[in-house]
Amino acid sequence: MVADHGCRWPGNLGNYPPLKFHIPMIWYGGALKQNGLVIDKVASQTDIAATLLGQLNLGHRDYMFSRNLFADSTPDAAIYAFNNGFGYVSDSVTYYYHRQGDKFTVVSGNAGSFSRQQGIAYIQTLYEDLIKR
Repeated sequence: MVADHGCRWPGNLGNYPPLKFHIPMIWYGGALKQNGLVIDKVASQTDIAATLLGQLNLGHRDYMFSRNLFADSTPDAAIYAFNNGFGYVSDSVTYYYHRQGDKFTVVSGNAGSFSRQQGIAYIQTLYEDLIKR
């Protein structure tokens, strides 16, 4: 089970702060090998495909924006998009960028210009991929 963001957060949070995009992913059912396991990892809904395929020992190269959450090499990180901007959350930095006014807000950690450029490059690559399909 994974929530979606089809409604406004209670209160006056706005449309882009990271807290609005913090949601749990819950795995359940008889096929689970282990019950009661909690994994506290920063991830994205796009990571579901690679994670499920990894559990089935199937490749996931066709899902370029997805990562297997159970692979040791997967970093704690996620990017989210909203109208006119994006946000980035990891275990070391959280920030969001809003194109209107060219506003870059660091919520926690230390984000240099390289992190900002990475986010812009990721969103640009994502949209180029969407246009191809």
